[in-house]
Amino acid sequence: MLRKRYMLVEFLAIYLAVNLSFLTLFLVIQVLTDLPQKMQAQAGLDWQSYLWQLPAIFVQISPMLTFVSSLFLLTEMMKRGELRILELGGILPLLVYDMLLLCGFLAALTVFWVNETLVPISYRHLKPARVVSGVHLSTPSFFFYGEKFIPPGYLRNVQISQLLGDGTLYTLTARQAWFEGGFWIVQDGRAWSFQPGGQLKEEVVFKQSRLKLPISPDVLGVMGQSLEGRSLRELVQLRREMTRIGLSPSSLSVAAQERVAYPFLSFFFILASIPFFYWREQLTRFFVISFSFLFSFFCYFLYSASLALARNGRLPVFLGVWMVHLLVFLVTIICVVSRGQSRSFLPVRRRS
Repeated sequence: MLRKRYMLVEFLAIYLAVNLSFLTLFLVIQVLTDLPQKMQAQAGLDWQSYLWQLPAIFVQISPMLTFVSSLFLLTEMMKRGELRILELGGILPLLVYDMLLLCGFLAALTVFWVNETLVPISYRHLKPARVVSGVHLSTPSFFFYGEKFIPPGYLRNVQISQLLGDGTLYTLTARQAWFEGGFWIVQDGRAWSFQPGGQLKEEVVFKQSRLKLPISPDVLGVMGQSLEGRSLRELVQLRREMTRIGLSPSSLSVAAQERVAYPFLSFFFILASIPFFYWREQLTRFFVISFSFLFSFFCYFLYSASLALARNGRLPVFLGVWMVHLLVFLVTIICVVSRGQSRSFLPVRRRS
């Protein structure tokens, strides 16, 4: 119990120090980059904007910094001879390794929480929803067009066509519409109903009407706002609504799974540190930093490439989002099986 508490406290101290260092470095670089332009324009620095960027930056760099923190912890424990003491006490390598996995899991949960709560709030401050021109959705039974969508729920020059269950085609045009209480209020419009054979059944001119349509402002807002600013709950709800009208874009499925997959790269990066239980000689500070950066950039590149292929439909969504995790897990299993769980951390030299 004491061992676990000690390792957890040590890891958290290193993890916080490394994250604070990188976030401070980011702020300094941003200020130095913007300072000449601000001085020329005789304007002050937008400190609020810098601070709102920190949650997203923390999420982006967290997997790499979790990996760096775990290797630094191993380095410090080896330098102080603590791993040798644990080994001589009969503690197997994976009994120490499970504590690192717990640290990685806690780091992943923290990143997931920040990504679900703080990042959407900061994103809305940095990139507020914008006006979208030419909003249109089309399925075999539903067509929707709006000349302009103004968040949170206002439309100009609306055209709607919907094929009803009995084969009737309902078509509507209106000057404007807005979303209120789960309904679309359309104003200054005209509606037509056509029988299955194409004959005009009814024509209505109205000043104002209330419609229950299968789309919400959130669905229309996707066209004006990046999915990066949405939480997992919002993405799942949005995907449900789009599936209900016959649309299922792969980008939504990728974004929803990515909200879970990316934070848990922190946990899977810890898995990648298992070989260092056996490579004592290479664990210098320079090696830890350089290898961590190289390994992380390689994983980021592979992760970005597989996500792009999944969004374009070249890879199944699950494989595209979780490819890096699966590869790291397989390599870890191969390493554990090849080295053996009972292999010692360090070679114990016996005195003759």
